[in-house]
Amino acid sequence: MKEAVLFSGIMIGCFILTTGFFVQAALADDKAELMPIELDGTEWIIEVTSVNKEGAKKISEDTLLFKDKMFISKAYGKKGYTPTNYSLTISDDDVTSFGTMQIKDKETAFWRGSISGKKIEGSIHVQFPSGDNMTHQFTGQLLKGVLNRKSTPKPEIPKGE
Repeated sequence: MKEAVLFSGIMIGCFILTTGFFVQAALADDKAELMPIELDGTEWIIEVTSVNKEGAKKISEDTLLFKDKMFISKAYGKKGYTPTNYSLTISDDDVTSFGTMQIKDKETAFWRGSISGKKIEGSIHVQFPSGDNMTHQFTGQLLKGVLNRKSTPKPEIPKGE
């Protein structure tokens, strides 16, 4: 009788352990499929809010383009900033974020933004050669383009000969 109880306990333990591995693997697979939204080919209209040292608020408009794997700000382009590459990440709550850095002479603008649905929001942190800096906030919406998930290449399964 003791042997039957011991054997049953071992079998139940193995079952629980094996089930845990399968659940963990399934969760890892779900996580692996969570990919950021592809922004290439999209255009966004944004409202930029700036507050100067005296506390005066200024609101301006800009258009952001994600084109040919490059980030373009129309307003910053007029100031002399050139298009640049960008990176995408995705959070556990399915929000796609982007980040990039644009340079104009010795002035640098750091862009960070989040995409949720067809809405965009983020900040622009500008560092000036003098050592001063300024941060702007922006919000906006999709103007043109289609939001699709980036796809991951499916691993090829070798076929039998």
